[in-house]
Amino acid sequence: MILRPGQVLAEPLATGICGSDLSAARHTDDFLRASRDSGTEAFLFDPDADLVMGHELCARVLSPGEWWGKVVVGLPWVLDGGGTLRTVGYATAFPGGFGQRVVLQEAALIPVPDHVAPHAAALTDPLAVGFGNVARAAPEPGSGAVIGSGPIGLGAVAALVERGVAPVVVSEPSPRRRALAERFGAHVCVDPAARDLYDAWRAAAPPRTHRSRSWSVRAAPACSTRSCTGRRA
Repeated sequence: MILRPGQVLAEPLATGICGSDLSAARHTDDFLRASRDSGTEAFLFDPDADLVMGHELCARVLSPGEWWGKVVVGLPWVLDGGGTLRTVGYATAFPGGFGQRVVLQEAALIPVPDHVAPHAAALTDPLAVGFGNVARAAPEPGSGAVIGSGPIGLGAVAALVERGVAPVVVSEPSPRRRALAERFGAHVCVDPAARDLYDAWRAAAPPRTHRSRSWSVRAAPACSTRSCTGRRA
């Protein structure tokens, strides 16, 4: 690998499997079409060439300099020789965290505290997506609902609770993930096969509550994080 100014070589220590990885592997044509339609080249790769995925990663820097030996996370972006932004793990020339080495941009690195294990630090990326979408939605005081409590959903739950949104109602089919959502602060967790999310929200929210915002973060093909608003009479 040829490093350019502002880049470091790192050894992956832990890497998560993102839902986007599954979409890219199982629905490659649709994934690439959506990437082209978005107007960015950050997720474009040659479907006929080998591709090493893995962008939700924690790594140890191997390059000499101020970052040498440090365990880091960060935005999985890197600039190619033409100055085009690429995503590590979705670029033919930049293997991801499921390989032995990755190239990262120094400007995107964040040091991991010594007490945080690499496998936990690798969850920074999906959790940050949940926090980021809640921040963009800027929910007003009121109640909230989250559909799905994988890593992104858990990030959304934590962000809502941090902002004082209550109650936060979660719909999730997995008992283990419902338990995790409760640990992250969710007030009500329901199994969608047994109870409708909206009914659960109506029962939990106080009468004439201000607003409800819902975040859909299900791990399903062509399903993206979104927000919507509604009122309770």
